[in-house]
Amino acid sequence: APVLLTGVGLPETDARLVAAAPSLHASWFTALVAVLAVAVWAGQAGERGAAVFLIVAPLVPVLAVAGAYGPRVDPTYEVSVSSPYPTLRLVLLRAAAVALVSGVLAVLASTLVPDVDVAAAWLLPSVALVGLTLVLARWLPLPVAAGGVAAAYAAPLMAALYADADVLDVVLSASLQWAALAVGVAA
Repeated sequence: APVLLTGVGLPETDARLVAAAPSLHASWFTALVAVLAVAVWAGQAGERGAAVFLIVAPLVPVLAVAGAYGPRVDPTYEVSVSSPYPTLRLVLLRAAAVALVSGVLAVLASTLVPDVDVAAAWLLPSVALVGLTLVLARWLPLPVAAGGVAAAYAAPLMAALYADADVLDVVLSASLQWAALAVGVAA
């Protein structure tokens, strides 16, 4: 893994820190299982399943980022906090690694969703949610930031889904997609 990371331009010290983190492997595996399970189900569950997919898929990279760093998920946490390496840089490197991998896995799972619009509509909200999580992680523990961002996104959409509102129209709307792009860029 370090050779692959240095091959894309990451300095060797950074590549070793990302590749050596055991918490990342669990995050990646969890993201894979969750996205594939939801995508397969959503691909066969009709319009309601597609709505659930649009709620869950953007959360997978957020949850993977939450599992990338912290005292409860990283056995090397104490060492990394006491090292002279900047903590924010380490969080960003690990977050980028898990967000990238889980995002790629989600894109692959999206191919199982029959509606092309639905299969792509989760991408910008995901970028916005990961960006917000990392911004909030500057002041809050990473899992708390991720949980808050995930709840703020999913709770109103789940409530709308169970109230029989058209969640697909909400998530597919140009206004939500543009807002997600703006938030992602700002973050």
